[in-house]
Amino acid sequence: MTAILINTTPVQNWLVKTVTHRLSKDLGTKVAVKHVNFALFNKMNLEGVYIEDRGKDTLLYAGKVMVNITDWFFFKDQAELRYIGLEDATIYLHRSDSVWNYQFLADYFASPSSSQSKKQITFSLKEIALKHIRLKQRDEWRGQDLELALRQLALKADEINFTKKLLNIHTLVVDEPVFTIDDYAGRRPRIAVSSTGNTKDIEETPFNAEGWKLLINELTLNNGVFRNNKEVKRKVYDYFDASRIHFYAINGSIQKVALIKDTLSAYISLSTKERSGFTVKSLTSKFRMQPGAMIFDSLNIRTPYSHLTRFYAMRYDDFNDDMNDFISRVKLEGRFTNSTLHSKDIAFFAPALRNWNRQIRIDGDIKGTIDHLNARDFTIESGKDSYLNGDIQMTGLPDIDSTYINFKTNDLHASYTDMVKWFPDRRGLAAGLTAAGFGAGSAMTV
Repeated sequence: MTAILINTTPVQNWLVKTVTHRLSKDLGTKVAVKHVNFALFNKMNLEGVYIEDRGKDTLLYAGKVMVNITDWFFFKDQAELRYIGLEDATIYLHRSDSVWNYQFLADYFASPSSSQSKKQITFSLKEIALKHIRLKQRDEWRGQDLELALRQLALKADEINFTKKLLNIHTLVVDEPVFTIDDYAGRRPRIAVSSTGNTKDIEETPFNAEGWKLLINELTLNNGVFRNNKEVKRKVYDYFDASRIHFYAINGSIQKVALIKDTLSAYISLSTKERSGFTVKSLTSKFRMQPGAMIFDSLNIRTPYSHLTRFYAMRYDDFNDDMNDFISRVKLEGRFTNSTLHSKDIAFFAPALRNWNRQIRIDGDIKGTIDHLNARDFTIESGKDSYLNGDIQMTGLPDIDSTYINFKTNDLHASYTDMVKWFPDRRGLAAGLTAAGFGAGSAMTV
């Protein structure tokens, strides 16, 4: 008899009203569902799901929500949510001070105290399926908006446990994700850092401060997009512009992802293109992100013109602030072996080299910010007859025309033809260098 009743429209409408009333009361805000359908006492399909935040703005709207939940869940004090499917959904997160508009939800789904006797829905998720989703996070407090749109996401988990703060995911496939970051001046106060003269957020939060553990066996990205826009008072450059980063056609796999305490690690294999025209045919690396550094070990990166191998790192004091001033504040570290670098790739970042058309072979170590680079025991070969080994200092990049170059050679030999191509505006210098020759310990400033 119950089975017959549960499949009738009046009873299902009564049940959905009971559930939404229960959630509205527990959450202290409006929860509404346009239509609901139950099947086999443990599956629930909802249409037109709407949740307000406590400021009466939309927190979630979903055209369809599908869940698998404990048998006869509506008659039990505890219910386990095992599957979530979401279609045609918009999620809006917002804060103008230190408190997010979803904090009441986080509080509700946190472990209840021993004194609480209310009914509770707990998570034992094994599968999540999303289609046509848009998530927008507007953070006026920090001055950073994030937006994620995706066509489809399929997640299969070994264990998701919010009490343990554990996300153990077996496979995650994401189709056509578009991720955008917009940076601007926020409302959060800042304080001066006496050692550097810079400023930092007064309420800076450590990475993964709540101690979540994330494990992903395999993450697959199909045709992704990444954009990062920063407020600048100038025209956008037609070459690579750190204020308008736009990578698209991102494809590949990321394996053995692990977020443990404050360190994120993974094995990555990706390809992508940037709006400037810069193209990465393949990038493989053992990646690690930790406080103060992003590290690409066992690096192998290929473009249509260049091939770099071994090691690359970016080091910084504050990720968000220093990345906003990448040229002067992010310290680069490269260790290259048997690598080739073509001027066509360099020209995407230093457009003065667009007509240089040279490929150089490099070995050695580089350190410093882009506007103040140092290379030690560095070897550069170009053409058939030109070879340089020594220590090099370059100050002033990415403006190659005003860059100060100083190097101390261990060995240098070059043809006049190559030197003219290296220093087209300094033919007299090129002639003098090739005529005089350079030995160990010689120094030159350009």
